[in-house]
Amino acid sequence: MDVNEIPAGLSVWERDVYQLLVEHVTTEAEVLSGYDELIERSSDHVRFLLELIAEDEARHHAVYERWVKSFEGLASLSQPEDGVPNLAREPEPEQLIPELEKLLAFEGQDAKELKDLQKRFKDYRRTTIWPLLTELMALDTQKHIRILEFLLHHAKQTARAGT
Repeated sequence: MDVNEIPAGLSVWERDVYQLLVEHVTTEAEVLSGYDELIERSSDHVRFLLELIAEDEARHHAVYERWVKSFEGLASLSQPEDGVPNLAREPEPEQLIPELEKLLAFEGQDAKELKDLQKRFKDYRRTTIWPLLTELMALDTQKHIRILEFLLHHAKQTARAGT
């Protein structure tokens, strides 16, 4: 991706964001390569934890690439298939809402169980990475809850608008 090849048709704000996104994709590609190199020559626990980070970074990289595609779509007044999708009206919000509520309940229970594990692993923080892993999973669970809350709110808005 070349930041110098800004699609024609973008507003000044869109051009600025597009440049930031492209620059981030370029930089992150180099960082991912650095992670891979360090992973190859690291001890087991370092490799394991760096792989967790690299997986997240690879996912972030893919999201940034999709964002770039979305901004390119703005310039051509299209919605690229491989871009970040726009919000749309839920076709069947009444069916989606209870499923999202079940998933939210599961994630809430998961958060409680992880708190319990964190307490149980407290004495192992100097000899294992277990406390760190439970903390990281708790952060992921918070992220999952936030995503599900967003989806639930949108589905409920769609349901209200449809009545």
